[in-house]
Amino acid sequence: MPSAGEHATVDVTRPNEIGRLAAGDILRRAANRTPEKPALIAPDQDEEVTYAELDARANRVAHALRDAGFEKGDRLAVVAGNSMQFLEAYFGQLKSGIVPVLINPEITIEDMGYEFDHAEVDGVLVDDVLHEKVSHVLEGRDIDVVAAYAWAGQDVPAPTLRAFAEGHDSTEPEVRIEDTDLAQIQFTSGTTSRPKGVLQTHKTLYTGAQNNTVDAEITRNEVLSSIMPLFHVAQLSMVKGTMHVSGTCVLRREYDPAALLDDIETHGVTMTFLLPMMYEAALNQDDIEERDLSSLELCAYGMAPIGDETLERCIETFGADFALGSGQTEAYTPTTMFQPEWQLEKSGNYWGQGTINTDVAIMDDDGNLLPQGEVGEIVYRGPNVMDGYLKDEEQTREAFAHGWFHSGDVGYFDEDHLLKFVDRKKDMIKSGGENVSTQKVESTLLDHPGVAQVGVVGLPHDRWDEAVTAFVVPGPDADVTAEGVEEFCRERLAGFETPKAVEVVEELPQTTTGKVQKFKLAQDNEEYYQ
Repeated sequence: MPSAGEHATVDVTRPNEIGRLAAGDILRRAANRTPEKPALIAPDQDEEVTYAELDARANRVAHALRDAGFEKGDRLAVVAGNSMQFLEAYFGQLKSGIVPVLINPEITIEDMGYEFDHAEVDGVLVDDVLHEKVSHVLEGRDIDVVAAYAWAGQDVPAPTLRAFAEGHDSTEPEVRIEDTDLAQIQFTSGTTSRPKGVLQTHKTLYTGAQNNTVDAEITRNEVLSSIMPLFHVAQLSMVKGTMHVSGTCVLRREYDPAALLDDIETHGVTMTFLLPMMYEAALNQDDIEERDLSSLELCAYGMAPIGDETLERCIETFGADFALGSGQTEAYTPTTMFQPEWQLEKSGNYWGQGTINTDVAIMDDDGNLLPQGEVGEIVYRGPNVMDGYLKDEEQTREAFAHGWFHSGDVGYFDEDHLLKFVDRKKDMIKSGGENVSTQKVESTLLDHPGVAQVGVVGLPHDRWDEAVTAFVVPGPDADVTAEGVEEFCRERLAGFETPKAVEVVEELPQTTTGKVQKFKLAQDNEEYYQ
């Protein structure tokens, strides 16, 4: 009989391929399970593709890139909106170990050049409609357009993606991939400063997508409406989460509320993911009551809370559950979900509970984890957390201090252990010795019937140190005055929380996902009280 511990000395080598965890395998496994199942439906491209077909197309792209001289670890910038070709190329890159650098096509030429240089990209994949913009970025840079997504039929002096991949092997490329290998680079949205490059591994992408699959209860019968931009972390993670279980994605280039309702009726959409303002636009469609929305089961939303009255209308009109998903580029979304059963029970900016692969806690400035009810910084741990910031060891160390990822968000757990967001740490206003949550002030302002959008910042002030200052965008045909808004706030907020000034403006600086860029508001108005 062997002595205790004897078997522990046996030398067993397990090849990497046995324990493989690679993001590109999500598509391959779905194609093996359900080859004839529709993977993508693109109504505005008048195209539908099965899992077997999508997998074959991605494999051809992978082999074409390798035959063109690109190797594992090389970086290809992707400048594109939503299209079927986007996902063909994206999975082709993941399968070949070539790293997609996902670029927001709406940023300036200067910022795009910065991101190309910072990521040291080796080539570019681009939409045909964006080629002219990208060509200006490439002036003076030794970077070539590898292929173009022929979406709008415009002539581009580069091969179309499908012409580039045509004739190449459609079988899975043999590439050794470790779960800690760099899989993707995405840039932060730039709400507080210049975007930072976020390093995401195969493990990050794989487990982040799993968070969606499990916590949004995605099934093989799911039909996901995919309208939010694929270059952004949230929608792309939801698509991969749906593909984990061989669901179907209905992919559109841009949001049109009428087209969304068409897709629900025509394709039996069961799940949506939109910004709150997009749901409101759908609610305001004249024929919403005549539409057959019975297939809808879950309406996910993000980036901002939905007002209580609007949420009640949404639940009643769409006849579906609503859930809020939260996260950020550094902690692959979703990190938390505010589930349907709490939606009408809790009021305020709730983020809910951590997703299956994510630990969520509250930490003070000294690295101590705080108990329920105490306010502090929201921190995360889990396999869906980034590998670090590109070329920025100092910020990476700060982000990972005390063994957790620091989100920069402030919140607390309530009596039901649900996470409630208070504010961005950098957005908290110190006014007259009091801490003011911009989120609380903004939520109050959004209750005003004439206010459509708002941004609240603290501006330098001789007496108050920082003065609470609100910039509001009126709704259509709304008669909104600064005096009326100030009076509205005085009736609902403490004196130190009430804005010292209200400015009615036509628009606010914001990212493509609808987040107000408060740092620009502050920079542009830093001498407001001087």
